[in-house]
Amino acid sequence: MTRREFAARLALLGGALLSGCSAVRAVLHSYPSRYDTDAAQRERVLRAFVTTVIPGAPEEDPNLARAFTDRGFPFHEHCGFFVNELCSRSAGERFDLLDLRARTRVVTGAMRADAIVARLVRGAVDVSQAAYYGGIYEPGGCALIDLPGPTVFSRDELYHADAERFRAAERIAAELVEARAQ
Repeated sequence: MTRREFAARLALLGGALLSGCSAVRAVLHSYPSRYDTDAAQRERVLRAFVTTVIPGAPEEDPNLARAFTDRGFPFHEHCGFFVNELCSRSAGERFDLLDLRARTRVVTGAMRADAIVARLVRGAVDVSQAAYYGGIYEPGGCALIDLPGPTVFSRDELYHADAERFRAAERIAAELVEARAQ
């Protein structure tokens, strides 16, 4: 084998490996740019994902997929790649147009994919559940699990009636200061 043939085979092997590696695709943004730029499509796919992983979540909720694109959370950096993964695993169909059973198969299959994709999907499930069940964008909490929104508690409800007896270190320090002063 000549050096030229070796270099050609090495380049071919490297290209095949790089194009199939999800970590490289994510870092190099080696997926269609529409998943980053088409906000309407991204929103539809993310809403479909959330209603897949949270049964009973109302699709019309305006904040349903907000956590994915919120710049306060690190997931927004990977949102386009995540949407691409869901769409590319949907057997030529749009993920948001699949029925619940098919969307569930896509999500389950992605969780069994390579380590990067599986971790991303599990993270997306966690983000969905924390944002929705935690009611972070809903001042009324989460009706699905009867979680009330912000509640005003009285001082008696927030603090123990005899909290001083639990402050041993502070009490001892205060007594030492008094003893030294005498």
